[in-house]
Amino acid sequence: MNSTTVWEHWEYMNGPGMNSHNHPALASVGSWFFRWIGGVRLADETEPSMYGQGYRAFLVAPDVTTDPRLPAANVSLSTMYGHIRVAWATATQSSSFSIRISVPMGTEAQLQLPQWLSASRALVVEGFSAAVWERGAFVGGTAGVIDGRLGGNGKLWFTLLPGDYSFHSRNA
Repeated sequence: MNSTTVWEHWEYMNGPGMNSHNHPALASVGSWFFRWIGGVRLADETEPSMYGQGYRAFLVAPDVTTDPRLPAANVSLSTMYGHIRVAWATATQSSSFSIRISVPMGTEAQLQLPQWLSASRALVVEGFSAAVWERGAFVGGTAGVIDGRLGGNGKLWFTLLPGDYSFHSRNA
């Protein structure tokens, strides 16, 4: 019907049964793809002091990495600081997970790896050579990866400064 917005109902209606031809609730599906499949979220969800600062600090935490019907995802988001890019792939049969992240200049990212990677057994390598997590501890080894820790949710967390990263992890 040549609309430029999402309506309150899927079918075209006028009159008392239709309250709005501009209804955002049905348009939130796209946001879900970025937040949960791609994993890109504002940091103000987990760090209240970052509220209102846009994507100056952001979280990368894909949450659907165990479903074999979705073995990979690739998202790009334009922000006022630059492009955030995330591409991940998983191979559950070999318990491996790979993720590439671009962190724009002037920003900082928190990376949260899937919980099925055991913190005590996981080996996490950045750039195919430098281990950043091994034998249950953060070992550093890569410029720009400034922190690694086990979160209260049982997931591995890394703090990333601006740059391009390629993480590969598996349970050893």
